[in-house]
Amino acid sequence: MVFLWLSILICVTAYLNAELEKKFVNLPIVLLTIVGFIGLILVSEWIVLRYLLMAGAGVVMWFVFSRMEGVKTGLSYELKPVRRLVMVLMVFDLYALSAIVYALDMFFQAVPFWLMSMLLAFIYSMVSIKIWKMYFAVPSQSFILLSLAIGLAEWEIIYVLRFLPLGYFVTSALAVWVWYVAHLFTRFHLSQQGIVWKKQIWFISVNAILFFLALVFFVKWI
Repeated sequence: MVFLWLSILICVTAYLNAELEKKFVNLPIVLLTIVGFIGLILVSEWIVLRYLLMAGAGVVMWFVFSRMEGVKTGLSYELKPVRRLVMVLMVFDLYALSAIVYALDMFFQAVPFWLMSMLLAFIYSMVSIKIWKMYFAVPSQSFILLSLAIGLAEWEIIYVLRFLPLGYFVTSALAVWVWYVAHLFTRFHLSQQGIVWKKQIWFISVNAILFFLALVFFVKWI
């Protein structure tokens, strides 16, 4: 069933991307999303959540392809919602892949976590480049150093979070949260205006407070 599902999605993605001038939603994104959904279904212990994820996978794929089909001219007003859609998909994919890695480390401790975390950090770097390219029309080589810096920092964060007595769903959310803030500020840094610290200091403060409140009041420590 998974092979049949992948085959259909690959064919639909190839057909729709042939009509787009800027292929924001391409095959790697679709495959990452599928792997993310399948991974969450496998590591979820709640039966109801598994069925919700199965239904959610179909709804998400329908929404993605409907947005792709809606891009006719490639103008900015059409591509803007597609960029937001890709951003949401990437955050979900990173969260799902992180949950899979932490779950594998919990259930199969013979697998070296340093290797899994390194591969996961590499995916974080590649996703960062993918998102930056949607906003800046420059070659991917221009983002290599920044992506390596974010990947290295995220590798350390992923490895450190492993030692916290938290479940893999919560740990994954914390790792993606840190990456999202870092990647967002890097995008601001790359823009012509740069980082406007007077405005962004409130964003940092709110996220820091929410991060602390989540750890203290909402997270279930094992």
